[in-house]
Amino acid sequence: MDIDKDQRKRRATEIVAAARRYVRDCAVAGTILDIEQWGLRRWQRDRLEKQKAMIGAVSDEVRNGTAVVDVWRRFEVPGKLARQLVGARSYGDLYRRLLDFDIEPGFRPAEVARWAVEGLITPERLGEIFGLAPEDIDPFIRSWMAYDARIRLEQATVDLAWEGRFGGLGAITPEIELMEEATRLVNDVYKDDD
Repeated sequence: MDIDKDQRKRRATEIVAAARRYVRDCAVAGTILDIEQWGLRRWQRDRLEKQKAMIGAVSDEVRNGTAVVDVWRRFEVPGKLARQLVGARSYGDLYRRLLDFDIEPGFRPAEVARWAVEGLITPERLGEIFGLAPEDIDPFIRSWMAYDARIRLEQATVDLAWEGRFGGLGAITPEIELMEEATRLVNDVYKDDD
C-alpha cells in the first residue's frame, strides 16, 4: 500500500490539526514559514517516509484553504497572511472559501466595521483582520456602515409594513411616512445597541 495514501487516510484528523497549527505558527512568526522545515521539526521522531507523507498532506490541506479560513474566522491569523497562504486576492475570496467549505463565518465585514466605529477595536486592527492597506481602512468602514444602515432601514421598513402601524388594515400610508418611521427605528436601534 502507498504510505502517502495510508497516512492521509489513517491520520486525517492529525493532518487537519497540524495544518491549523502551521497556520497559527505562521501568524505568530508574521510570515509564511517553510512548511518542510516546520514539518521536519513537528515529526522529528518519525521515519523519513512518514515525515514526507505528513508534510505533503499538511501542505495540501493548507493550499486547499480549509484550515486557513477556519483559523482566520477565529481572528487567529491576519487577513493578509491568510490571503497569501491560499492565494486569495481579497478578503472576499476568503469569504467565498468559507462558503465553499460550508464553514460558518466568525464575523461579517459590517459587524467588524461597526466594532471599529464603536471603539471596540481600532481601525488598524480592522485592517489587520481583513488584510487592508492603511489607506483602504476608512473607505472600508464607510462603505460597510452605509451598507449596514441600508439593510437596517430596509428591515425596519418591512417590519413596519408587516405590523401595519400606519392607519390600520387597508390603510395606504404615504411612502415618506413609512421611511421616516423606519429611519427613526434604525436610529433607536443604534442608540439602544439592539
